[in-house]
Amino acid sequence: MYGSLSFLPDIMRLFPNKILQVGLNFMVYEWARQWVTPEGQKNPSAVGKLAAGAIAGGVAQSITYPFDLLRRRFQINTMSGLGYKYKSMWDAVKTIMAQEGIKGMYKGIAPNLLKVAPSMASSWLSFEFTRDMVMALAKGEDVMA
Repeated sequence: MYGSLSFLPDIMRLFPNKILQVGLNFMVYEWARQWVTPEGQKNPSAVGKLAAGAIAGGVAQSITYPFDLLRRRFQINTMSGLGYKYKSMWDAVKTIMAQEGIKGMYKGIAPNLLKVAPSMASSWLSFEFTRDMVMALAKGEDVMA
């Protein structure tokens, strides 16, 4: 249909969800980072940064998980024998809610959180470490000391 731009419809479907997820991740991380920073200190410890990253990743994933579930259901919608046949996004939401309730929108979240929380924790710690090192180098400080 689009030739070399055939990926555009898929990207446009993913884009709002990923913007929301990344935005929530940053917002919750900044809040959690302040919460785990001991009073009177500028930065949290490495463990505090890991905790803030895990909290941020978990919260962001929990809020946006229903969108990921819908995306995955639509990816397998065309596979025969799996039982997911939806006409539209709204049809999928109505069907899931009617057949499975609100729990259906969060089916499979536990293993997902077991993947996301450590991943985001290590990503945020790496980001903070790299940022601090680059800032120290920019000021002419010895980062190896």
